[in-house]
Amino acid sequence: MRMIRNLRSGLLIVACLVLLSFVKTPACQEREVGTCRSAIYAELLGPGFLYSINYDYLITPHFGLRAGFSKWSFPAFLGIAAGKMGFTGFPIAVNYLPGDGNSHLELGAGLVPIILTFDGEVLFFGNQVRGKETAVLGTVTIGYRYQHLD
Repeated sequence: MRMIRNLRSGLLIVACLVLLSFVKTPACQEREVGTCRSAIYAELLGPGFLYSINYDYLITPHFGLRAGFSKWSFPAFLGIAAGKMGFTGFPIAVNYLPGDGNSHLELGAGLVPIILTFDGEVLFFGNQVRGKETAVLGTVTIGYRYQHLD
């Protein structure tokens, strides 16, 4: 069972690295209409939970892909966990931007493969865990995006 978990987490990491290998330079790539296709940005309290650093690429003016990275750790508290917990996440999503002009509603859906690490034996949501656990979480995005045409 442990070998299957290790294989699954290894496959998740490889899949994320393959996806990120298609990322182009962070410089803005211009389209015929002048809209920037690539963006690198930081996000707070999103799919990376506390924060994430993301790369977003618009395939068309209304459809884009996003890949990100988040890594943090803290001493757990509030009865949810005890001990020290680390989080590594890889938000991956597709975005849809309906409408024209600078202002858009942003709708998105994706997955966040995560790796949780625990120092020592930790009580996490009522379960005793130690070492490393992996999971894949689903995520949705509903937001506002200002995409300047220049």
